[in-house]
Amino acid sequence: MMSLRDELLGRVSSIPAFRMIGPPGWELHEMAPDVEQRLVARARERLMAAHQPVLFARLGPLVAEAFASARAQGAIFMIMPGAETPPGLLAPVTILGSLQRSTPSAPLDARVAEAIEHHGARALGDSRHFLRWEHRKRARIDGDEAETRTLVYLTPLPGTGRSSALQLTATLVQPIETDAEMDARIADWIAMIDASVATFALVRP
Repeated sequence: MMSLRDELLGRVSSIPAFRMIGPPGWELHEMAPDVEQRLVARARERLMAAHQPVLFARLGPLVAEAFASARAQGAIFMIMPGAETPPGLLAPVTILGSLQRSTPSAPLDARVAEAIEHHGARALGDSRHFLRWEHRKRARIDGDEAETRTLVYLTPLPGTGRSSALQLTATLVQPIETDAEMDARIADWIAMIDASVATFALVRP
């Protein structure tokens, strides 16, 4: 695994600067309109070069929908495979980063307790910082039924008295029925995401 682009990912003003090691070629993108336009333009260039204008006609709306959904979830940034990602590390997954804050009606401590009790949340590996849990649900993707598998990682932000936390959410889409080879591939992707998140560290000013 290599550093994500620019290695230092604390380019978003609402969270402290941090470092995180990701799979080679994966990139961090802020949730800004110009970033969305740049990704669509890059995809258009590749698909046109590959003589696939029909695919681009479908891709543009899908990218716009993905950004709109991410913003609706309060995402500040997303991490995803980029142009230089080796084929073996391409995975149908996007990691969203969002800031979670306590409110009088929904304190973070209560949310953590609920995740432990109802979702089996546990510490991520040997990490003393991240709590990890996952949940699944069925959805229709392009008319076909599929299963979404969501991995959630939560870490409190220092100096906030456990009133603010960074949440990383990774969602994979997989067929309802999978064979042994696909099951093994999905397990590898999940292990890759876990390993990446485990490298997360805040950068001291």
